[in-house]
Amino acid sequence: MHNTTFNGSEGQYPAMWTQNEPTNALDLALDKEALFTVKSAPMGLVLDTQPYVPLIGSGKYQGEPLNKGIYREFEDDGIHLLNITHPSFPESNYLQVIETAEALFPETTTGMMVIDNGERLLFSQEIGDQRDLGGGDTIQPSLLWTASLNSTWSSGCHGVGMRAFCANQLPMAHCHFKARRTLNHDQHLAERSKIMATLLDRVDEFTQNVSTLKSIEITTEQFARILNKAIPAPVPDEDGNVHGKTQNAYERKIAAVRYYFKEESEGPAAGTAWAAWNAVQSAESHDFTKGKNQEVKQAEIVMNNNLPLTNIFEKELLNV
Repeated sequence: MHNTTFNGSEGQYPAMWTQNEPTNALDLALDKEALFTVKSAPMGLVLDTQPYVPLIGSGKYQGEPLNKGIYREFEDDGIHLLNITHPSFPESNYLQVIETAEALFPETTTGMMVIDNGERLLFSQEIGDQRDLGGGDTIQPSLLWTASLNSTWSSGCHGVGMRAFCANQLPMAHCHFKARRTLNHDQHLAERSKIMATLLDRVDEFTQNVSTLKSIEITTEQFARILNKAIPAPVPDEDGNVHGKTQNAYERKIAAVRYYFKEESEGPAAGTAWAAWNAVQSAESHDFTKGKNQEVKQAEIVMNNNLPLTNIFEKELLNV
């Protein structure tokens, strides 16, 4: 059984968040303390021990502080600054986007993470039926919802396929949906239908691509040749030397991909290009993102479908 913890290490197929049974998004938000109160204060300077707060000189916000800081206050009297913004920035928390997601797809939320003391939020929902890829290999259509109070992410959802064998997330589709404050029943139904159609169409397309990859047999030797082409060894400088960090980074990448390929050789896609594709995708999504803010990097892979090495590998696999 593979682990499904967020922060993975070699020897795991780490999921992007801890998986739970589908539940109510609001209940999970309360459990994760995602509905904290957002507070604000004017931002300024201290000059010669005297506070100075620049004010807006004209327009709708004339006389108000040029900037305000929005923050979260903790029970121990500590605070965490979330953002420095214009006075027009709303002082609301994540309730709106969570309520919207729950209204669209009730009782389907499977995971939630509050990142950097509330600067960002991630949560997932399972929608639609699983797709059987054969041999016990299945994909669960899902959504990754994103939101932020630090102005880095818009509130929206993104299509994801959860592969059961390795608890791995596969970027599927950009199902952007920006949460609005006034959504009536008809609008909810329209948005739900649009999101479902976009994601499930992409799942159908992806499933067809998987069928092609599963039909291609690949040996360990063929995999090694493609890997060496996709991740070439560092080129020595004019003195014949390779910087130690460059060599170490190369060796770590190669080792990670080989590790996941070995794991795939014991799974439902063993000996196929689909197994090779997943080995590279797993390494690129998890091991290559290790370090500070790993969860942010992994989420942005899903949001932008940014898997350059996997895409290179797929082209090579289709030409085996």
